[in-house]
Amino acid sequence: MLGIAVYGLFVGVGSVHADFFKWEVLVSPEGWGTPHVTLPVTGAGEVYKTGSGWSCRVEAFRTNIESELLWEGKTLRCIQGDTERTVRVVCTDNNQNRRYNTSKEDFAPPVNEGFPLDPEQGARSPYLLLRCFF
Repeated sequence: MLGIAVYGLFVGVGSVHADFFKWEVLVSPEGWGTPHVTLPVTGAGEVYKTGSGWSCRVEAFRTNIESELLWEGKTLRCIQGDTERTVRVVCTDNNQNRRYNTSKEDFAPPVNEGFPLDPEQGARSPYLLLRCFF
């Protein structure tokens, strides 16, 4: 019985799917530096769609829990026909004394990354930014 419990503990740790960080996608429909909309990421799936055919989704790509190190990463992928824009963000925390982060402290780079959906539009291209904090 103890062997089954220990096996279940190790199998459970190997397949962790919880979000340990808060994740958001910031969308500036009129371009970088213009007013933005904050979309909280609560799981994998579509987060944003444009009238011009862009479909954007967030996917989890890795979570690691070690003795005093936690790191978690997600991918923001936008697709329109054959065109794809992708960015990955990794958040880490190795401070075992930190329990709550009320000031939304950002962590080691890269903490946020983004891209314009249509670089040919220049500064008017919709801009998406994936970010995380503890």
